[in-house]
Amino acid sequence: MTRYGPLVGVRQPPNPSRGYRPGLKLNAQRIHKRHRIIAVTAAPIDAQYLTLAANGVLTDYRILDVGNMLVAVDGGAAGTYSLNVDPSQIDHADLDNLTTGNPHSQYMLGTILSANGDILTRVAGSPAALAVGSNGQVLTVVTGAPAWATPASSSAPPFTLPPVSQQWYTAPSQDNNISTMTVAINTLYFTPVWVPQTTTYDRIAVEVTASAAGNVHLGIYGPFTGSFASLPLIVDSGAVSTGTTGVKTATISQSLTAGWYFIASLFSNANVVRQIANSGMVNIWGRTVQGNSIWDSRALYSQTYGNLPSPSTTTPTFDNGGTPLVELRAA
Repeated sequence: MTRYGPLVGVRQPPNPSRGYRPGLKLNAQRIHKRHRIIAVTAAPIDAQYLTLAANGVLTDYRILDVGNMLVAVDGGAAGTYSLNVDPSQIDHADLDNLTTGNPHSQYMLGTILSANGDILTRVAGSPAALAVGSNGQVLTVVTGAPAWATPASSSAPPFTLPPVSQQWYTAPSQDNNISTMTVAINTLYFTPVWVPQTTTYDRIAVEVTASAAGNVHLGIYGPFTGSFASLPLIVDSGAVSTGTTGVKTATISQSLTAGWYFIASLFSNANVVRQIANSGMVNIWGRTVQGNSIWDSRALYSQTYGNLPSPSTTTPTFDNGGTPLVELRAA
């Protein structure tokens, strides 16, 4: 049992023999022999400190209350405290929703990247993982999105200087034999083009000289890595009108790394267009039959008019006819 001393300053009955005088007023105080006692009569406010002397009872106690979510807990006389989080007070509903106005929803969830080498990208307005590619592949851009691809086998420019801004480029030709041809309907033409270094192209075009009607889809496939089947489609211009004669141009914005690519054209009408004559084509396709008097000069796919196939279908047919003069302009 704790013992207390006498009351000091409490009004006493008059007793002249003990030296007290009647009417004396003193402040009442009980003196504790061992401890000072502090009683908190009201709830503490957020971040309030109660600091006592080093008497083994309390030291540096901090009260935290943040919307009932964070609560400080007294660890006792040892003076250690913990900060507990109440999970029921946390709203996880929109953590991965980028369309909300809550800034905390912008943090990426760790589960998006599930394997070593995955990289973070954005697909249809939401975060997504791009799986790691194969050994030797390089990161490129295909149809406006990052993708892994096998690099071209050579980066040396065999036919052209580095592209010059606003200049037009097409298949390598051994002479200036540019004439006209009537294109076949439902035939996908491939015109090869060499990109000597990473270059952005901003236009793709073909010239209609007669039989103006219908539409054409222009595009880019590649890069070529040894097979004509299943080549990635990089650009499809959409339907470009060939209803009048003249140069038909589609606006694009496409960066291509060094390598061989194919400019594609698919017509809905038998237009007459500018062509690179077969005698002008450089021997890049090889020969289908040994000893022919002329090497193969073009590649054709059987394809119903419409959007360009993605990817290219089976291996094309090669022959020695002319190929549409489709060109790319360096940005």
